Amino acid sequence: AAGIDVTGVITTDGMTTSADINFGDNDKAVFGASSDLQIYHDGSNSHITDAGTGNLILQATDFVLKSGGTGAYIEAASGVTKLYHSNALKLATTSTGISISNDANFPDNGKAIFGTGSDLQIYHDGSNSYIAESNATGNLFIKGTHISLQNSAGQDALNLINGDAYIKSGG
Repeated sequence: AAGIDVTGVITTDGMTTSADINFGDNDKAVFGASSDLQIYHDGSNSHITDAGTGNLILQATDFVLKSGGTGAYIEAASGVTKLYHSNALKLATTSTGISISNDANFPDNGKAIFGTGSDLQIYHDGSNSYIAESNATGNLFIKGTHISLQNSAGQDALNLINGDAYIKSGG
């Protein structure tokens, strides 16, 4: 009525339980001939350790990986992978690439780089801002019906309207 107590190894052809299997701290559920996969809690942290030769594959129709209570998580469902911060979507994969929900922040000297040979770079070096076309075989095109170059106060300094240039002089 109180159960069984076994010292040593239990070998079985199968097992079904109707209650929890409880492991103490640092007691491991071990899988594989060489202890390839281990699942355990060390008293402070929980571990899933894969030391096998293949990949650790977590597979589900819809998969969510959460950081408890922070609202930070990764969700993979219906062919789309999404990254959340404070429960707000920040990045998602699309059929053509990625979609960013708000700002993409770059540190000083961090660059947004375009082209196979880093042909176009947009960056700030801590003092100056740059749009740099570095491929000597091509041109840098800025297209628009009405293009305005403005000073830091937002005042037009140069306007290109339908091919005509208008330069503002003075204050």
